Amino acid sequence: MADDKLTIKVKIIDRFYPIRINRDEEELIRKASDKINETVSQYRAAYSDKDNDNQDFLSMVCINYVTKFLKNEDKFDDSKIIEDLKLIETKLSDITEKEDVL
Repeated sequence: MADDKLTIKVKIIDRFYPIRINRDEEELIRKASDKINETVSQYRAAYSDKDNDNQDFLSMVCINYVTKFLKNEDKFDDSKIIEDLKLIETKLSDITEKEDVL
């Protein structure tokens, strides 16, 4: 089986970071990197009168995105989906069993 990993370099602010990822994650990782840089630029513009360094901006970005993640994490409950899928599976099994009898 071929190695489905890929090493890419992403630029966050002024540094490049090599990371090893699954090939199918490349677009998502690059979008994340772009979004981080975009948000840092927004913070730089908003706080241009302050004496902030890159670490300050990255910290603000982390707080921003982790807060959003946690809010969304609480909203997603897959137990109902799993329950519905089990019900569908049971109904399909019943149908196939009835067909086997006929």
